[in-house]
Amino acid sequence: MLKVERTIMLSFKLNKMQNQRPIAITVVCAILAIFTLFSLPGIFAIFQGGAKGVFFGLYNIINIALSVYCIYGLWNMKKWSVIMYTVLLVFSLISLLMMVAFSFSIIIPIILLIVMYMNYPLMDQKDILKFYFLLIVI
Repeated sequence: MLKVERTIMLSFKLNKMQNQRPIAITVVCAILAIFTLFSLPGIFAIFQGGAKGVFFGLYNIINIALSVYCIYGLWNMKKWSVIMYTVLLVFSLISLLMMVAFSFSIIIPIILLIVMYMNYPLMDQKDILKFYFLLIVI
């Protein structure tokens, strides 16, 4: 009887340890949240007038909304959030190249992406079909 209880307690501890988020992912979420807060003033580009201002304002609103959703998924250790962040990063690179505003500031998000992929095997695969459906719809 004592051996069975000990086995149950050990499996409970292992399950509890598996559900914990690595410190690296917590740090990545905090950095992404700070980046998202710094991008909030870009929303006001809508009020600058002209098609260019409206386009970049709407682009920033969509980018911020998807970034917040990505941070939420990453915080909950979902695999789709890493894929989504990769897609957002690629679109950001394309938009920076189109604006001829490419700089070395893109190195930090790439480092964050590498950290995410290093922890990718620890993440949960549930709800990944919902993400692919969302990706197809968008």
